Amino acid sequence: MLENPTNSSDCPSENGGSEDNPGEVDSTKPQPPEEIVVAVQRALQGFFYEYQWSGPLPPPSDFAAYKEVLESSPERIMRLAEEGSSHHVQQGVRRDRLAGRVVTGFFVILLAAFALAGYLAHLGYDVTAAVTGLTPVVATLMTVFFRWWRRRERN
Repeated sequence: MLENPTNSSDCPSENGGSEDNPGEVDSTKPQPPEEIVVAVQRALQGFFYEYQWSGPLPPPSDFAAYKEVLESSPERIMRLAEEGSSHHVQQGVRRDRLAGRVVTGFFVILLAAFALAGYLAHLGYDVTAAVTGLTPVVATLMTVFFRWWRRRERN
């Protein structure tokens, strides 16, 4: 007949340790290999820690992994980032030049329209002068409004 133990410390808990010392692990239970324990711990860390990285380059920890795959990978990645950066700067310069030319063109058109409107008003064509003077102003205001509207819809 089986005897029921009277001492609670003699009863093993569900995790293999005694109730008095739950951290104690029963050595008779087979333990998983250390590699599996480490892999599970790393997998669980993903649930508790969030790691974010932003920028044109990968995080520094990934550079080592790239170097393990191909020795020249980090240098190639840096070269691509530098070329992309210089290209982006050149595009900005071109865009600024184009914007300057557009503004200058609008100014010249407005100035010519006002000069023509003044000349027509001097000759006595008041309605024609008013239409000639107001048309570029209205066109400019409409262009500014529609560009603002499109930019607002994109955002």
